[in-house]
Amino acid sequence: MEYAYPSYYTKFQCTGGNCPDTCCAGWEITIDDRSLMRYRNYSGAFGNRLANSVDFEKKSFRQYGRRCTFLNENNLCDIYIEAGKDMMCRTCRMYPRHVEEYENIRELSLSLSCPEAARLILSCDGMEMRYMEKLIPREDYEDFDGYLFSKLLDARQVLFRIIQDQNYDIPTRMMMLLSLAHHLQRCVSSGKLSEMEQVYRQYLKEGAGARCRSYMMAQTARSDRFQIMKAVFRSLHKLEVLSEAWPGIIRHCERELFGRGRGSYEQLKKWQMPSKLQERLLTYFIYVYFAGAVYDRRPYVKVKLAVVSTMIIADMLCVAAIEKGEVRMEDCIDTAHRYAREIEHSDVNLDRLEEMLGQWRCFHILNLAAALNE
Repeated sequence: MEYAYPSYYTKFQCTGGNCPDTCCAGWEITIDDRSLMRYRNYSGAFGNRLANSVDFEKKSFRQYGRRCTFLNENNLCDIYIEAGKDMMCRTCRMYPRHVEEYENIRELSLSLSCPEAARLILSCDGMEMRYMEKLIPREDYEDFDGYLFSKLLDARQVLFRIIQDQNYDIPTRMMMLLSLAHHLQRCVSSGKLSEMEQVYRQYLKEGAGARCRSYMMAQTARSDRFQIMKAVFRSLHKLEVLSEAWPGIIRHCERELFGRGRGSYEQLKKWQMPSKLQERLLTYFIYVYFAGAVYDRRPYVKVKLAVVSTMIIADMLCVAAIEKGEVRMEDCIDTAHRYAREIEHSDVNLDRLEEMLGQWRCFHILNLAAALNE
């Protein structure tokens, strides 16, 4: 079994009570069966607390005020303090480490929803990957399309190269990602996987970026970023609320971004997220989600998720920059982790967002092209 992970993966260390947020509030924490049995059989006074604080039927920790009952006033875990690290359930031991499972490979990553992980992700240069082998029996995944998976991994490398191509500005690179994925989707939908390599080779040739830039400019009369992003932010209200503060954050962003009209919105360009940080966000979302198209055969939606998420985070950052009078790295980290916290830790939200990306008019490639032509 092969394991792959980005170089920053091994650098993560939980900041504990110094974290500006906490992973133990807002989310329902699922307990694995092994840990559940250990909690059930734990003796003594702390065993009584476990018995009263674990919902054994739902396999989760009880919450009070949307906080895990074991999260103390110092934002530290009482299970860790009282019983040791080994008594923590798998979810708590793993987070923010994330695993995507494929037939003969496990891809490891850190979740952007963790502030410290977000800091590492937004501070890394490039996508340096590391690999290791473990002597674990290979698992057979029924109906796993190994040929499609290999084609997706090849395509992902091309997407990484486009993201890091300094010859083009970020909007042009985003348009190249969308256009390439749109053509790849045709190959996947029609079953012509052998043609995927021919498609992405076209986007590595000289002039590919210029063609995409011309396409973006041709869509200007259709709409503009102001109108499109207003609709994009409305889509966020359709998602499940995980943090009580999230709806208020989105409404505040909408007022600041769109409440003063198009002219005011266009002035926000001076507060734009640095290109290097947008590169890192795009790389993160492509790395974590794109290869998952082997299961649902929707590579185009995965790329849309990366591009649109980066656009949303960039616009949200403008609000923080206006209020602080500068674009600060700590605000970039905070904005990215708050967005990811709402989107990535709810299967409902990921599914809803992907459905909207495929169906809502504002997410059509023509409208996204108009929005990218700043």
